[in-house]
Formats: sequence, C-alpha cells, structure tokens
Amino acid sequence: MLFRYIVMLIFIQTTIVIGNSVIDHNSASGISLQDSCCKPLLLSPMASSGDNLYIVWPDNKTGNWELFFAKSANGGDTFETPINISNNTSFSANATILSHENHISITWWDNKTGKIEPFIRSSHDFGETFGEPHMLNISSIR
Repeated sequence: MLFRYIVMLIFIQTTIVIGNSVIDHNSASGISLQDSCCKPLLLSPMASSGDNLYIVWPDNKTGNWELFFAKSANGGDTFETPINISNNTSFSANATILSHENHISITWWDNKTGKIEPFIRSSHDFGETFGEPHMLNISSIR
C-alpha cells in the first residue's frame, strides 16, 4: 500500500536551518546563509509496518517539551488518540522511531537524570501498549 507523505514541520519564526543554510520566506531565492546559529527544526519521524503508520513528534502543550506518539491502522487516513511517550517533567527531544512487524521502538534524548541521556521505549503489540522507558548506558561506549 502506498502511504501519503506526511511531513510535519514547526517553523520557528518562519526560518529553517539546515547546517549553515537557512530557508527563509523573506529571501528572494528562498535560501540565504546565516552566520549566527541556530533556530530549532522540529521533525516528526515516522515508521510503517503493513497498513500501520506510526508517528512521533515533540510538543510543549504540557508546559515542557514531551514526545507524543500516534498510530494509524489505515495508512494515515485517520489516527488514534496520541499518547505521551516520554511522559516526564524534563526536556525530551530528538526522537527516532523504528518498526518491524508488531514491534515499535522509539528512542530520544532526555535530561530527567540531570544529564542529557538517551532513552528507549518499545511496544510489541503494534503500539497498543508500551513498556516503561529505559535509559541506555552510554558510559560503556568507546
């Protein structure tokens, strides 16, 4: 099944920074260079398995940056109610999502320990339920 392409971007002051290039609606060509950096670019990573489409995105509606997850069982025509996947009072960002058959894994960076650390949360039932978040041990990486 072909999925509709869904790209969700949140424009901060209508400017996008990609490396040193800036896409700005005010520049004549649409692209200008910026020496001082940076404005955030917020993306919504997606994954699919069969007719299921999964999406994760950052949102500040709780008063701090959280990551939300929603799934579609019909290729993106409709989505179920989003769930707060990071669900804490710290800053959560830079999510990635992978899926294979009934398995979904979402990783992100979070500062709930006082340091910015990577976390993972997984589902083994097509996103119906998720296990608890687990902090990945980066101290053993060489």
